[in-house]
Amino acid sequence: MTIELPVGFASVGIDAIFGKFGIDWHLLLIQGVNFLCVVFVLYRFAFRPVLKTMDARRAEIESGLKYASDMKLELENLNSQRQNMIDGARTEAAEIIFTAQQQAKIYGEQQKAEMAATVESMFAKAKDEISAERDTVLKNTKNELKYLVVDLAAKVLEKTLSQSDKDNFIQAASAGMRDVFYAKKNQ
Repeated sequence: MTIELPVGFASVGIDAIFGKFGIDWHLLLIQGVNFLCVVFVLYRFAFRPVLKTMDARRAEIESGLKYASDMKLELENLNSQRQNMIDGARTEAAEIIFTAQQQAKIYGEQQKAEMAATVESMFAKAKDEISAERDTVLKNTKNELKYLVVDLAAKVLEKTLSQSDKDNFIQAASAGMRDVFYAKKNQ
């Protein structure tokens, strides 16, 4: 095999060039084949499994990152739904409380009106009873007064008194009757 050299160089064979540098081209060729075999074996049994493992891990990482981002979105969605539910529950609770307060107010007013009617009824009944009692007491007092006057007159008639004793007795009796009448009337 000959190599063509540029003009001015003598044509020298490849054996001469390798010989000048101390290289055996047969040995170099075999070492090149050995290197390619080692590269093939390393690629086939070392690099390819490592690359597959790296690709699988990369795919797992990407899947994990995608899953994490999906879960983050789902968590945000759930938080939003939870907040909406809480807001809805708060609104509903406020409405229930407002309704309960209104009903309690109405019930209180009804109870107050019923109590006022009951008190008014009791007051009217007591007033009627007091009036009836007063009328009964006045009637009884008048009857007692009549009997006292009759008894007093009978006692006076039984005794003979002087004119001055009669006048004193009449004044005392009328004053006593007046006191009893007014005392009973004021009760």
